[in-house]
Order: sequence, then C-alpha cells, then structure tokens
Amino acid sequence: PPGNSSLQFDFLASFSSLRRLVPSLFENQRPALGSFITYFLLDETQPLETVTHQIETAINKDQEDKTSIFLKTLPDIYFSETTQRKLGLFAGIALLVLLLAIVNYAGLTTARSMERAREVGVRKTLGALRVQLIGQFFGESALMVMLSFIGALLVSWLGMPVVSRLAETRMDFQVFYQPGLLLAIGLILGLTIFLAGSYPALALSRFLPAGVLRGGRSNGLRGERTRRVLLVFQFVISAGLIVCSLVMQAQMRHLGNRDLGFNQDQLLVIPFEPAQEGAFGSLKATCLQEPGVASAGISTAVPFQMEGTSLFFVQTPEGDPISLYFVSVDHDFLSTLGVNWSQGTLAGPTLFGNGKRALINETAFRQMGLKTGLGEHILQSLGKEENQGYEITGIFKDYSFSDYKNPVGPQVLFEMNEADSRNITRPAYLTLRLEAGVEIRPMIFRLEEIYDGYQPVKPFEFFFVDDQYQQLYSSETRTASLFNLFTLLAISIACLGLFGLSAYLAERRTKEIGIRKVFGATVAQLVGLLSKDFIYLMGIALVIALPLAWYFMNRWLEDFAFRIELDWWLFALAAGLALGIAFLTVSFQSVRAALMNPVESLRSE
Repeated sequence: PPGNSSLQFDFLASFSSLRRLVPSLFENQRPALGSFITYFLLDETQPLETVTHQIETAINKDQEDKTSIFLKTLPDIYFSETTQRKLGLFAGIALLVLLLAIVNYAGLTTARSMERAREVGVRKTLGALRVQLIGQFFGESALMVMLSFIGALLVSWLGMPVVSRLAETRMDFQVFYQPGLLLAIGLILGLTIFLAGSYPALALSRFLPAGVLRGGRSNGLRGERTRRVLLVFQFVISAGLIVCSLVMQAQMRHLGNRDLGFNQDQLLVIPFEPAQEGAFGSLKATCLQEPGVASAGISTAVPFQMEGTSLFFVQTPEGDPISLYFVSVDHDFLSTLGVNWSQGTLAGPTLFGNGKRALINETAFRQMGLKTGLGEHILQSLGKEENQGYEITGIFKDYSFSDYKNPVGPQVLFEMNEADSRNITRPAYLTLRLEAGVEIRPMIFRLEEIYDGYQPVKPFEFFFVDDQYQQLYSSETRTASLFNLFTLLAISIACLGLFGLSAYLAERRTKEIGIRKVFGATVAQLVGLLSKDFIYLMGIALVIALPLAWYFMNRWLEDFAFRIELDWWLFALAAGLALGIAFLTVSFQSVRAALMNPVESLRSE
C-alpha cells in the first residue's frame, strides 16, 4: 500500500482462511467482536449516533451480555488526536524557523541602511517615487526568497532519506504534486516575500534625500529599536527550543531507565497457538531443557502486548462495581518476570492451590478497598443475581503491563486453563528468561526447531520484552529526534543572523575601537563593550522564553503517566547554553575587531 495509507498489510486473506488459521476466534457462537474492525459505507444524511444505536441494537438482540461499539470516520482514524498534535508541533516549528529567517533578512537589510541611504537619496533626487523604491526592495526580497526556495527544494530532496529514517515512514516528492499543496506552497512563498520585504521597503524608502546627501543621520537609523526587538524575538525562539529539546531528551531517558516493576532484560516471548490440547505445557518443558533457558512461564498476555487482556468486573465490599485487567497465567509466570510479592509466599505448583483462587496487584488491593488481602474473597459481578467468589492467595507488587501513557491499573491473575475453550483463558504466549551471556542467534534457531516440532498453526515468531517496551515510546523518540533537528536548524539560523549583525556593528565602531585601544583599552574590555548589548538582549529573551517553554512542556508532559518534573536545572542549563552560544557567536567578531591595529582604522582621520 502507499506509504501515506493507514491500511498497511503484507497480504490479504479471506475470513474463511482466518477461520482455519485461528479457529479459537470462532469457537463461540458469537465471535470476539473486539478482534475485528468493520468498515461501513454510510448514508451521509444519517448521523453517526443514530447508526451506532442501530448497530448496537442488532448486535445485542437476544444477548444477555450487552456489547457497546463506537464508530469513527476515516479522517479521524488517519488523523488521530495524537497525530494532529504532532503535525501541529512540527508545523509550528517550521513556521518559527521561517520567521527566524525573515527576521534575519529584515534585520540585516535595515542594519546596512546607511549604505542604502545614499542610493535612495540619489534615486529620489533623480525623480524616483516612493512606490517605485518600495517595488525595487520588494523585488530584491522576491529574488532572495525564490533563490532560497530553490535551495530549500534541493536540501529537501537530499535530506528526505534522513528524515524518512527518523520518522520511520516513506516520503517522496510525489506528495507535492497535489493541487492543494501546490497552492499552499504558493501562498507561503507570497506571504514570505511580503513579510521579508515589507519592513525593509517601508523603512528604506522613507529616507529624506536632503539629509542623506548632506551626510546627516538618515531617518532609517531610527530602526535601531526595531532591530533590537527583532533580535530579542530570535533569542526567544532559540532559547525556547533549547529548553523544549532538553526536556524531551530528559523525558525519553526517564522512560528508558524507569523501574518497570520487573526485570525486562533477557525476556524472550514466543506467541503460540497450539494445534492440540496440552502442547503448550509440553513446549514449555522442552524449552526448559535447553542450556541458556533459566525459567519459563505461560500466559494469555505479556507486558506491553496486552491483546489477551480482558476486563474482569468485581464488586467492592461496599457493593460498587469496578473493573480489573484479567490475565490467565501459569504458576511460573510471575517468577519468570521477576515480579516481587507484597503479600503471600506461595510459589511453584502451590501458587494457586486448589479451587477458585486469584492473585491481585497492589493497585487492585487499594481500589477494591480490601482490609487484609490474603484470605479475602472478591466477587465477580456478572450482571446477574449470583456472583462467583475467588479467594485471594497473593498480592504482587505493581508492574507496568500497558503503555507509558497510563498508570499501572488494577490487575487480577487466574490460573491458566489450557483445556478451556474460552479464548481469554487459552494460552497465547510462552515467556522465556534467558541466562546472561547466552548467544542469542543460536538460541533462536534452536527454539524455532523445537517450535516447528509441535506443528503449530502459525509460523515461528518471537520478540524481546525490552524491545517491545522501546517500541511503545518509539514515536515520541522519533518526535524528539526531529525536534532536535529543527532546534539545531533554528539555532544555526539565529546564530548566522547574530554573526552578521555583530560583524556589521563591529565594522561601524571600528574607529571607536581604535581610539579606545590608543587610550589603553584591553582586548577583554573591548570584547565586553561590543558584547554587552547582545547579552543584555539575550537576558530579556530568556525572561520571556523560559515561562513559555515551561507552559508548553508541561502541557506535553501531561500525556505521560510516568513523567519527569520540570526542575530548575533544566532551565538553568538551557539559559547557560543559550547565553554561551550567543556570546561565542558575538565574541568571534568582537575579538577580531579588538585585535585590529588601531593605525589602520585611524589612518584616514
């Protein structure tokens, strides 16, 4: 399928093929509806609420357990809320980078207004109208923007493979052939030309020829305050992006290093759909005989791969219903993960004992309002008069089993029943704890040989739990990487503008620097003199940028159940980096001007 399609697949198969491949999905009279996505072509005049109600009525006809469904339009599926936020993020950054370039151009153009002032004075004396001068400056801006656009197309073409790898998606220039996108690009070009040319054109065309040609101070030099404002604007964007980049990196490190409640290293998981009853237990026993396999457990779901999880509705002692995540496991599953116990010492085959017993996590213990835990009973709420009770034989410490955006939820574990026809208790995963230092590739080949010996209905697959966890936040990692790239680009543009402006201002003060050196000023004093205004403006920018960055990053972190705190040192580090970058950029020109021989600058005086 095309890279921009939300429907990605390796091959297409019919439902009859699926019935042969995964028969457990169809063993009940009413297959698991949650396993499938159904697409409808609806009458545009019918509201979604009406259609949803009609479908629910048809599904729940003559059914005791009611099922709820929801409908989403294809645009809502493709452009989810998360996707829209990310698109908005990068569109906003692109706009800020474009504004930086525009501000740089406008600032440098007006900074050299003295050189252009005499040109304007001569043209006005020879009869040029102000509108003609405005047209000239707009033409110069248009030429500069068009040349930049051609260069941008070349850079985009060369850099698209890099961005595609970072975003893990296919990108090509064919998307630019869409009429709507071409129109948008044209509008952006026109707006860029207008913004880049308007201020220089209006400022430079305002010069009075009499004052300029007499060598007086041109009206355009009154734009010093405007240039300071533009410079602060650049610093605000740069400093803000530095803060955001540091916070994103700190959050990604936090997700990668946080305690999951179990040891995720060396955990290999094999999905398995047995062709015959009892095959799963035999497969586990055979794998345990292999050198390098420390332990093994069976479950209907594993951390971060929770398709086999169902909701188990229970009643609190007060009679209030709550839902728990329900997973069927064997007696070695928790020990294989390395989950610690809060209450309970049972292990091995005696973990569940005989009869109806269950294990719960600490969150379930708190939410259910239990008093002692061990020996108490939980009542399953079936929506009927009768309730089924389960004795709690153990409480295990919370461990992360879903994504990072949700806190650890209440979980209940029941003993796996391989012979049960219900899909929710049929084993689906074999989890192996490999010994440290084992060679992975030979081990995988050996496990595949063992797996194929049981004639499974699915080909051999495997994954490591730590890889699965990293994939959960890989999208945010890619977002952070792209954000860093844009931040580096924005800082580079801001530094180029600052470099050019500082070079020009140092050139304007060449004679002043020469006189000060003659009277004994040191290089350090001259560097401080030329740099202090820029550092002062940087300080103003930081006062504006840091609160804005705190607000936006706090909003971004709200999506994470496990997040960092916005500590002061992150902002101090960002401020130090921004000040350091600005000082190094300015000091290069300042040192160069301060080291110049004063004889050369004062020779003509």
